[in-house]
Amino acid sequence: MFNLRSLELNLLTVFEAIYEVGGVSAAADRLALSQSATSHALSRLREVCKDELFVRAPQGLSPTPVAQEMYPAINRALEYLRASLAQASGFDPAQSKRNFRISIPHPMGPFYALNLQTAVAGSAPGVTIKTIFGTAWWTWPSIGCRSSWTRS
Repeated sequence: MFNLRSLELNLLTVFEAIYEVGGVSAAADRLALSQSATSHALSRLREVCKDELFVRAPQGLSPTPVAQEMYPAINRALEYLRASLAQASGFDPAQSKRNFRISIPHPMGPFYALNLQTAVAGSAPGVTIKTIFGTAWWTWPSIGCRSSWTRS
């Protein structure tokens, strides 16, 4: 098992940036770091991973097979951390990408939901509202649906 104490979180953000932009200088610009600091961070990450991670290519740096295997998990983990930290600092509807499920058992539920959907679209464009009419919360389907309306 890998000892996480030997790894700085900042190294993962450097890895993600280099992977996505294909170069140390561009990654440094994205992260607001110097090119030297970004290069040193990549060197430390190479030591920890015992792999080159990126090799020179005509268009910049190309990820090694190890880096290609690591990227999806690192990207997902960093996205979860960013989302968690954003939630801890308070809810910003304009920046939120959250999904909400609302059960409206009232016969006028579709009309209420339409007004709600319109209001949310204006102030929180990244928010998804899943509205369920006339059903109890414990019968809701599992997470992952991005559709706007469901009828029971």
